[in-house]
Amino acid sequence: MDALPADIKQPESTFPRQAIEYCEKLFEVEDEIEKLTPDKKKRQHQKEGLMKFLIDGNITISNNLAENSIRPFTVGRRNWLFSGSPEGAAASAVVYSIVETAKANNINPYEYLRYIFKYLPGVRFIEEPEFLKDFMPWNPDVQAFRNKTEKRL
Repeated sequence: MDALPADIKQPESTFPRQAIEYCEKLFEVEDEIEKLTPDKKKRQHQKEGLMKFLIDGNITISNNLAENSIRPFTVGRRNWLFSGSPEGAAASAVVYSIVETAKANNINPYEYLRYIFKYLPGVRFIEEPEFLKDFMPWNPDVQAFRNKTEKRL
């Protein structure tokens, strides 16, 4: 709406205003179903008028979770301007991604890094990248490792 010319006669009838109103309605529905199970959310998302915008009830309408997860990284970004090289900056991005993914899956990042450093070096994931799925935080083996380390702590 901010991009519309100032002299427009009826801004409320423009496509941007209609799109904003549509999005606001979607957010209202999401607020109403926030506490439902993923299955029930999925059924709600498939109602007429929502155009089945989501297939999976685990997916939220906004990316707030992702934005909040990267906030510590973006706040500190100026501290990392001097990574030494583009490769160093890329390595930092990978590490931050791994740490935030662990946090998002309720896994202690330190324990998760220990797990992947212990088991990943022997995996030929460059030749067979499908093996990487075995190291994702939601994998049952990784979850079992998490549960084991929680009991130890």
